[in-house]
Amino acid sequence: MSIPEFPATIRSSHLLQSKFMNPVAYVRQIREELAKVTWPTRRDAMNMTLVVVGVSVAVGVYIGGLDSIFTSALDLLLKK
Repeated sequence: MSIPEFPATIRSSHLLQSKFMNPVAYVRQIREELAKVTWPTRRDAMNMTLVVVGVSVAVGVYIGGLDSIFTSALDLLLKK
């Protein structure tokens, strides 16, 4: 089994040449990468948040309902 080759751009990268990186260069690269990110609009973020909250509530109600059903069934079985 052979070791996979890195693409030339990664192989020649200064990141692989040194174990530690200059902190200033590291922060600069982070800022460059964050500038490339397509951030969601405020409206998109709100919509996604509402979806997460809604699904969380629905799952909570579902699990709570199952818990209630199983608790009632177990109470009926143990009272006999």
